[in-house]
Amino acid sequence: MKAALDVEIPGWGFIIYGLTECRKGDQKWINMPQRKDDSSGETKWWSHCRFASRERHDAFSAKVFEAIEEYHKLNAAVAKVESSQEELPF
Repeated sequence: MKAALDVEIPGWGFIIYGLTECRKGDQKWINMPQRKDDSSGETKWWSHCRFASRERHDAFSAKVFEAIEEYHKLNAAVAKVESSQEELPF
């Protein structure tokens, strides 16, 4: 898991809390909120919700990644300060 995020879909008046951005090698994807189940002694993860088709999930993920990239572009100066070793003024 690379990051946890919440997404608002303004046209629907809908907010999804607890999405996760995942990356492995060249692959990246968005997971819907999940719950952990280890009742069988083996850890399994179950999504709280999902899209009915893979195509819809992939389209949603692409839009989320576009929003993440846009966020990073708009906040690049803030990220640079946060990742530096400089002492912050507060």
